[in-house]
Amino acid sequence: MKEIIWKKPSELPVVTRGEDVKIWAVVDMYQYDMRFGELGGDGKAKRIATVKKVNRRVVELNYVYAEVTDDELAYFEENGDFPEGTPSGLDYWTNEDGEFIGFTGYYNQYPEEGRMYYEEFKLGADGKYQTTNNWTDNQPEWVLLAWSEFEKPEVPENLPV
Repeated sequence: MKEIIWKKPSELPVVTRGEDVKIWAVVDMYQYDMRFGELGGDGKAKRIATVKKVNRRVVELNYVYAEVTDDELAYFEENGDFPEGTPSGLDYWTNEDGEFIGFTGYYNQYPEEGRMYYEEFKLGADGKYQTTNNWTDNQPEWVLLAWSEFEKPEVPENLPV
């Protein structure tokens, strides 16, 4: 079995522009207890999220390099596609309204209600890559701790009987 070499999230995967790669990732997944407090100045009850549990897991994530130049974006917005010579993988990063939504970074993808969703890991104030949620007042949901290349295992010579 190959040894897994874990890297810090700041050691970014090497990816060609317009491409993405699947990676293994160690993440902390936060669960919160939610309650409502007193009314705020806007007349709405304040949400109070307190950490209930943190689970450490190894999950599949992706890293994408899908940035465009200002000229490429202007061409795209005018013509609905990218100029010749632009990496074709960038076409994938448009939403259903035809807007370019590309970015460079780690992300989680998941299907829901017949659609595919992408959740970008952003660098938090604490310097960690994380996903957040408005419901928990932008506290971390997933925090990326380490990543490793997603390597396909070799076919074993002997199978268990």
